[in-house]
Amino acid sequence: MTMRALIFSAAALLALGAAPAQAAFICNTPDCVLPVGTTAPGTSTTSLRSQSATRFSIGLQMDLYTGEPQLVAAIRHTVTLPHNQVYGGQGDITMPINLAQPLQMPTIRALGIAGERDVMALVGGGVVLGSFLPVASAAVQVPYATAGANYVYGRGFQPYAGVNSFARAVAPRVVTTGSAGTTTYSCPRGFDLSDAASLSHGVTVAAAVVNSAGKTCFGGY
Repeated sequence: MTMRALIFSAAALLALGAAPAQAAFICNTPDCVLPVGTTAPGTSTTSLRSQSATRFSIGLQMDLYTGEPQLVAAIRHTVTLPHNQVYGGQGDITMPINLAQPLQMPTIRALGIAGERDVMALVGGGVVLGSFLPVASAAVQVPYATAGANYVYGRGFQPYAGVNSFARAVAPRVVTTGSAGTTTYSCPRGFDLSDAASLSHGVTVAAAVVNSAGKTCFGGY
């Protein structure tokens, strides 16, 4: 027998004697099953916090003493406490409207605010531009309406009432704190909760029995 024939014979014997390759075991139902997840509800607590707001307004009011209409532009800053108490400040400018005498001097005021969301008292003072007469003021503001009086030094009281675009004061801020729910996984009796990616002994777990957390219930081998 030639050397080439001997070599081929030896190769054929080795091929026959070699063990076949072992494929990985793919674990699926019923040997591996999907874990059962149980979610416990989280806890939450709701509380109120102070909240501030700045608003602008254009309004129209009537001088109840002279019957003269007035245009009012105002800016208001308020802080609402958790129990709906309100404090803050307002600045405004009032321009009389008189067609017979168009040149009128406006009144500017700075007012403090105290009260609640629906009813607020305004107290402060200002000056009549041009004559620079001092003004003392007191008023009540409700949503979209106001009434009060100015005392102008040398001219006396000037009561007024009118409408504006100020709604009720902003509500307190609602804050919710707490923890999210927690999920636990369990398996039927005779199965072990396992990480699907870490099983040994050449076991591969089918995707159908692996949950979103990468867990499977393994029957064991």
